[in-house]
Amino acid sequence: SSSEVSGKDVFLQLSFSKTKVVKGEPIIATLKLYTKVGIAGFEDIKFPVFDGFWSQEIESPQNINFVRENVDNQIYSAAVLRKYVLLPQQTGELSVKPAEMICQVQVMTAPRGRSIFDDFFDQGYQIVKKRVNSGNAVIKVSPLPAGAPASFGQGVGNFSLKVALSRDSVKAHEAGSVIVTVQGTGNLNLIEAPKVQLPADFELYDVKTSNSYSYGANGISGSKSFEFPFIPRSEGVFEIPPVEYSYYDIKQGKYDKALEIIKRLYLEFPNKNRYFADQIRFLEIIVKHTKKE
Repeated sequence: SSSEVSGKDVFLQLSFSKTKVVKGEPIIATLKLYTKVGIAGFEDIKFPVFDGFWSQEIESPQNINFVRENVDNQIYSAAVLRKYVLLPQQTGELSVKPAEMICQVQVMTAPRGRSIFDDFFDQGYQIVKKRVNSGNAVIKVSPLPAGAPASFGQGVGNFSLKVALSRDSVKAHEAGSVIVTVQGTGNLNLIEAPKVQLPADFELYDVKTSNSYSYGANGISGSKSFEFPFIPRSEGVFEIPPVEYSYYDIKQGKYDKALEIIKRLYLEFPNKNRYFADQIRFLEIIVKHTKKE
C-alpha cells in the first residue's frame, strides 16, 4: 500500500523566485519531483493552475533528468518537471492551485521462504501507487504606486528606448516610418506602444508591432518594436518631439523615464536643406545638453 512509502520518500515541490511582487513583475515558478525510491512511471498528472497570472512554460522536458540534491541533509534524486514565467495581472493574495500526480513507486518485497531460483526470476519488487501534491501556495501582489507618469506604458522591469527613422530624408507623398524599440528585461510582452507625436500634415497609419524576446531565468528579455508608418503631404524640415516612455523600475521601486531624441527628418526641398539641417543639429545639441543636466 502507499502507506509503505512516506511523504519523505517522494514529494513534489513548487517553488517561486519571489512571493512578494508588484503587479506585472515577472516570477519564475519551478515544479520539481524529489525521490529516494525507484519510480517506474506516473499517472493522473495535474500541473499547477495560475489563476490571476499570465503564464508561459519555459521548460517542459520530454525526458526527466534526475540529479542528486541535498534537502535537509538528505540526498534525493531531483528532477525539474516544469518551469514557468508568471506575470501577475491582479492584486492581492493570489492562490496557486497545486500540482498533483500518482507515482508508481518500486518497493522491495520482504522474502518469504524464497529459493535461489525465485531470486533469479523475480527481483522481489512490487509497484506501489503514491499520490503526491505540491501543496497550496500564495503570492502577494501589491498594486503599482500612484502617480504614474502620463507616458507610462505598463512596463515593469528595466528598459531603454531607441528611436529611428526608416530614412533620414523622404520626398513628400512618399511613405516613411518612425520605429520605436523598447529593450530590456521585464514584462516586455505586455507593454503598450509609446506615444509618438508626428506633424499635423503627416498622414498616419496603424502601428505595427514586432517582437524579439526570449523567456528565461530572469523573466522576459529582449526587445519589442513599434513602427509608426506615415506619408507626409508637404515639403520642409520637421522636428518630431522627443519620444518618452516611462516604466516601473523594480530594483529602484519607482517610476523611471527612458527618453530618446529622434533624428532630424527633412523632406526634400531644394536650396534649404543644408540651412535647416544645421538649425536642427543646433537644436538637437541644445536638447541633448538640457537632457544631461
